Amino acid sequence: PICLPPPRFPKSLACIEVNSVNFEQGYDEQLVEGGIHRHLMCSICRGLARRSATLDGCGHLFCERCIKQHLILRTAPQAPLFTVKAAPCPSCMQTVRIGEFLTWHAWQRWAQLAFNAQVVRCPNGCAFSGRPAQTEDHQARLCPMRVIACPVDGCQVRGPAAEIEHEHFPTCPLMRVHCLRCNLPVRANKLPTHDCIKDLMSALKSKFLPNGPAE
Repeated sequence: PICLPPPRFPKSLACIEVNSVNFEQGYDEQLVEGGIHRHLMCSICRGLARRSATLDGCGHLFCERCIKQHLILRTAPQAPLFTVKAAPCPSCMQTVRIGEFLTWHAWQRWAQLAFNAQVVRCPNGCAFSGRPAQTEDHQARLCPMRVIACPVDGCQVRGPAAEIEHEHFPTCPLMRVHCLRCNLPVRANKLPTHDCIKDLMSALKSKFLPNGPAE
């Protein structure tokens, strides 16, 4: 059969590890050019704080995920219902109530500028480097070494984005292409046995007689 070429590979597919612990913890000091400024280091994971949050009372800074997990784990589970739950700051042990932290958007302008002055290399090992937010976006959607899933429906193959795009995707056996003779979508692995007339009849039967011919 004569078929249309397969669809183009969709760019900016998200990394499948974007919600993993490693993706949400701070950037390792080896990735930060010039090292991490001591006031910008997460006191829990010891990395450059990612999606940074500061405690409103004492001002100590952490990754948002790190401090949320800490406060949840350190809160007394037997606390009475409707009690305002609290936990100690892991840096100074000052008591902090759940929810008493300021995220990035609540920071003063000078603090945001200081944080953005840090330059972070891509954790995947490619040549990219940029401000923390730029590196996070690159790592999630643009890095050729990020792990993605093949975008073809039903395909379970996972791998580095560059390999999926250039090696697997063009020849994915589950790719659907359209036959120019009958206009039916056909999976690539079914092309050798595709019969236009037979498959058209089958498609018509499944559309108009979904339960088979009437008795």
